[in-house]
Amino acid sequence: MKKVIVMLLVALPLSVLALDGYEIKASKKTESKRESKTRHRAGRDIRSVQKDVYYEIAVRRISPNVPEKITVEWGVMLERSSGKLILAESGKAEMQIPFGKTVKVETGTVLLKGHEFTGVRGSGSNEDDIAGYGICLRNSKGEELAEKYSSKSIKKPLQDAVEEHRKRKEKEEKRRKKRHKGQELYQEPGSPVVPPQRQRRHPPKIRWHRHAG
Repeated sequence: MKKVIVMLLVALPLSVLALDGYEIKASKKTESKRESKTRHRAGRDIRSVQKDVYYEIAVRRISPNVPEKITVEWGVMLERSSGKLILAESGKAEMQIPFGKTVKVETGTVLLKGHEFTGVRGSGSNEDDIAGYGICLRNSKGEELAEKYSSKSIKKPLQDAVEEHRKRKEKEEKRRKKRHKGQELYQEPGSPVVPPQRQRRHPPKIRWHRHAG
């Protein structure tokens, strides 16, 4: 399998991968950018910069022998200016892809923070950056059909981060159900229903659309 991927990457751009009946393309896009006022400190002019970026994932079905209805899953790793890697965005969406057509989905946004500075000793920046991404296509049974990573080196840390995120969400869901069950046990007869407590941590807002082209 590794040899097949290497051969395909030679023939296609890095952001495009044709494998197992599907062609997968990922394009990074900037939604917005904000800059603070310039401040003078220690002989340098410094300003803060923030960017909201996301990926547009395009999947094309190039074989009639692969499923039309699939689920696309993704994860985006962020590298802090300190060098630390974190899972900044993950999600999934269902797709129905006619043969020869392309369907697109957008991930949630990732916030990149940083500083730009200029001075007598030169100019530079200290910013967060996208470390990489991973995309996986699955059939209705959850079986893997194809996968694509921005680089081989990002696959292991991204898979580990996604698994850790999944386990954390499962624990939070169990705690939420336990709190809700306790509320029901101590509820007096005839009293109004008490809604479950809100989770402190909210999942990222996923924006996606379908597009056949």
